[in-house]
Amino acid sequence: MRLNADGIAKFKVLENKTDSAHGFPFIVIVGNLKIYIGNIFQKYSSYMPGDHPYLLTPLDNNLKIS
Repeated sequence: MRLNADGIAKFKVLENKTDSAHGFPFIVIVGNLKIYIGNIFQKYSSYMPGDHPYLLTPLDNNLKIS
């Protein structure tokens, strides 16, 4: 997924709210369908969930949902 400049600025606000242990929840919605439900984690976090999608920060304009 690729973010424009406005999307990057909005995402950086979320980076400050991201807790290293629990992450910050996100949902990707297309139309009315929830495609991904997961959490955003800092790259230095020692916890990476194996059972649901997640994003890592900091980021550039490309997001990879793992």
